[in-house]
Amino acid sequence: MLDDPDHRVRATAVIAGIHRQDGARWKRVLDDPHAAVRRAAAVHGYFTPRFVWTALAADPVHGVRKAVAASRHAPAEVRRRLLSDPDPAVATAAATRDPLAAPVRVRPTLPADAELALPASHSADPGLRLLDLTVATLTFDRQRLLAKTAARTDPAARDAARDRALRLLGHGEHARRIAERWIRWTDLFALPAPISGLAWVAEQLAAPFTALPGADDRIRGALTLFDAVLGLTVTPDTDQGRADRTLLTTPWKQVCLPPEHTPTPSTARGHPNCAPA
Repeated sequence: MLDDPDHRVRATAVIAGIHRQDGARWKRVLDDPHAAVRRAAAVHGYFTPRFVWTALAADPVHGVRKAVAASRHAPAEVRRRLLSDPDPAVATAAATRDPLAAPVRVRPTLPADAELALPASHSADPGLRLLDLTVATLTFDRQRLLAKTAARTDPAARDAARDRALRLLGHGEHARRIAERWIRWTDLFALPAPISGLAWVAEQLAAPFTALPGADDRIRGALTLFDAVLGLTVTPDTDQGRADRTLLTTPWKQVCLPPEHTPTPSTARGHPNCAPA
């Protein structure tokens, strides 16, 4: 049926089901000249393999990408990358399907804010625990505000401070722990620079920041939190280190912390920017 000259018949072949392991037939679907055939793989995508989803998300026809964004079968990380799609209809469809964009309904019987349990953080550092809380409750609007706040600093100075922090990290156990955090956050924020678990630690640490050139506010806002980790845990207690720490952590502190805040999780409970939604 995939050889039929009528595109509707070829689309029916996709809807009828192609075995997930049949890579040759899925390649023919991706190479089909008619968008309706490729779109069928997204709309009826229960058996669609991951490599097909990845290719469909980059399809030149916006209707195919919109079908991926709206599909309940698409992998979450593929769908979240479409949040930055240049076509507003595609980005809107991705935001509508994304669970982070759904409104949170709070029952009136919930306890007061001071009694709410904070998201768990396994770090012994109080600043990192508060930063983990920020990540757990981050919204799209807050990511954009982080990006706008970071844009007011000198990008060359921030890049230099980040490079110095990454060089200080080296390849030890602390560097590996931060690289593991990077891997989790790269998936969480759907950054366009996935990190291979087989790469060297130095490559893993630098990988997320390759997405900065040409990135939108959603990605830039997320990467300010990556910078904050380096500022909190790596910069030394020297004049240069303190200056670098200020550069790397100021956007996060200005957006998510109240003035003159001491970074301990107990003081975050009453702050609207960091309180659980």
